[in-house]
Amino acid sequence: MSNLFYIKTGVQIPLLYFARHNRNLLKIISTTPVDVSLKVTEKCNSRCITCNVWREQSDKPELTLADLGKIFYQLKDIGIKTVGLYGGEPLLRKDIGEVAGKANSIIKGSRILVITNGLLLKNKARELLDGGVDFVCISLDGVGEVNDKIRGVPEYYERVIEGIAELKRIDTKKKVKINIGTTLLSLNIHQVPQLINLARELGISWSFNLFDTSSYHFQNIDAPDLLRKIDENLIDETIQHMSEERKKYPQTMVGIDPIGLEFAREYLKGKKPFFHCILGYLRVYIDAYTNVYSGCWTLPPVGNLKEEKLKDILNSPRYRERLREMYELKCPYCTCGYLINCLFDNPRGGIRFLFNHRSHRFW
Repeated sequence: MSNLFYIKTGVQIPLLYFARHNRNLLKIISTTPVDVSLKVTEKCNSRCITCNVWREQSDKPELTLADLGKIFYQLKDIGIKTVGLYGGEPLLRKDIGEVAGKANSIIKGSRILVITNGLLLKNKARELLDGGVDFVCISLDGVGEVNDKIRGVPEYYERVIEGIAELKRIDTKKKVKINIGTTLLSLNIHQVPQLINLARELGISWSFNLFDTSSYHFQNIDAPDLLRKIDENLIDETIQHMSEERKKYPQTMVGIDPIGLEFAREYLKGKKPFFHCILGYLRVYIDAYTNVYSGCWTLPPVGNLKEEKLKDILNSPRYRERLREMYELKCPYCTCGYLINCLFDNPRGGIRFLFNHRSHRFW
C-alpha cells in the first residue's frame, strides 16, 4: 500500500470521526479519493438472478483504449493509487490486458484489480498476468449447481475453477492474488463452510457481500427466493463459523472482521444498523459512459467527464454536498462498503482499518 493512502486516510479518518459531533469539520476534509472503480464495459455474459445489468444491454459506444488512457491520466492527476476494473464483465473486452497495462504505465505504483465473474478467466489469464494485474476478484455464489442457479449459466462453477487453476499455473512467481467473493443469500448461506474450504484448498482468499436492491443494477429484481427470510439459527451458526475460521485461517478470510460480522448478523436478520457512510471520501466510481459517481452506485451521477475534468467535479460544491448527504445517510440504505463504515464507526476498528489495507479494498 502506498504511503499516500496512510497519509491521506491518516488525516481524513480522524476528522471524519470527530465530524459526528461537529459537522463543520466536513467543510475542510479533502474530497479527493484514493480509490477508483472504473467500469470498462456494461456488457455481461452472466445471467445472474441477482442483477439486471445483462438485461439492460445498451448499443451506446463504449470507451476505447485511448479514451481510458485519458481517464487514467486524470486519475493520476488526483493521486489515485488503487484502480478497480469493473463491468458488466471486464474480460469481455478483447483488450483487457492492454487496459490493465495502460493503467499501470500511466498511474505508476498503482494497484490494479479486476472484478470478474470468471467465466473467461481461463482464456484471459495470460493477458491479465502480462498486463500487470495485482488482484483478481471472482464472483462465486455457491458450489456446483447452487452457484449455477444463482448465476444463470450452466457449468459456471466448473469454468471458474478451471480459470483459477490456469491463472495459478502460469503465475509461477505468484504475482497475482486471487479472491472469491460470495453474496450471501437465502439460497447459498448454507454453503458458506464449503466455500471457505474451497478457497483454502485452492490457496486463495474468500470474502462475502450482503445483498440489497438499492443500487441501480439490483433494482426491480423478480426473484422472491433471494429475499426469503433466512432461519436465524442458520445465520448465527454461519456467523460463528466465519468467526472461528477467521481466527484459524486469517489469510483465507480477507476483510472478515468481528465488527463487520456483527453487522452482517443483524442485517441478515432483517435489521438495518445505522452507520456514517465515508465511502465518498475514499472512492470515486466512473461508469462506461464516463458518468462520475460519489463512491456510490445507488445515488445518481454527480458529473460526466465529457463535460468536466474529474478534478473539477471532485472540487465542486455539489460533490462536497453529496458526500455530506452520504455521511449523514440521507440516501437509500445500502450495504456497499459496509465493512469500511462499520470499522470507521468503531474507534478500535478504525485503527485496524488504517493499518490493514486489505479491509480497505475487499468488501
